[in-house]
Amino acid sequence: MFKLLIYFSLIFFPGNLSASGSPEATFSNNFVILNQSRIYLESKYGESTERSFTLVSQELVSENNELERLLEVEELALTNKRKTLSRLDFQNLAQVFDIKVEEIRLRQKNKSDKLLAELELSRATFYKLVSPLLKEFVTENGVLGVFDSALMIVGNNKFDISDIMIDLIDKNITDLPVFSLK
Repeated sequence: MFKLLIYFSLIFFPGNLSASGSPEATFSNNFVILNQSRIYLESKYGESTERSFTLVSQELVSENNELERLLEVEELALTNKRKTLSRLDFQNLAQVFDIKVEEIRLRQKNKSDKLLAELELSRATFYKLVSPLLKEFVTENGVLGVFDSALMIVGNNKFDISDIMIDLIDKNITDLPVFSLK
């Protein structure tokens, strides 16, 4: 098994070996490793996106809780009126209330769906913006290819460019997303 790992390392990380057998500090003629999740979550763009999404999500939860409280009060008032109303009048009021509740639920669900769609769009936009930066890095450094760290079984952290990419992203992508319920 150990020989297989050494063989794997030599194939995918041939690089220039020094006399001691350790790779030199160059990426040229090597494959590099990138943690896609980490570059998103630790970049200013990703941090801003997730923070903004969380704040707006909390705002939506608070709004939903307040609407639920108001609807419970209204339902209790309707239930108390039941004793003083005819059956038909109560059924009409109950039907109007049910329609109101369904409309509110649909409106709030649409807000939630819109917010999730904005998050997914923001994440997709991030990777579209990062792609040219990554291609430029590969070209400038003579890198043969990039592996996502999630696909690596064994690798040398010396070839992990995640920190380098986070710095490049933070320097080059300054338009940060902001979410809103409106």
